[in-house]
Amino acid sequence: MKKIDRLYESEADKFLKSFDTQPGATSPSRRQEESKYKDVNKRRDEVVEEQGTPIWKGF
Repeated sequence: MKKIDRLYESEADKFLKSFDTQPGATSPSRRQEESKYKDVNKRRDEVVEEQGTPIWKGF
């Protein structure tokens, strides 16, 4: 069986990586998505205090 090269990087990946490093490559919607997923990952990986009152408090 042939061993898989896990460090392989396609031409498309190289292009997108170089595109991402250019100034002004991030649009406002992309920055919003990055912020959203940073928050989602933080909530997934860390214990986060509840903000506000829970909807089902008292049930």
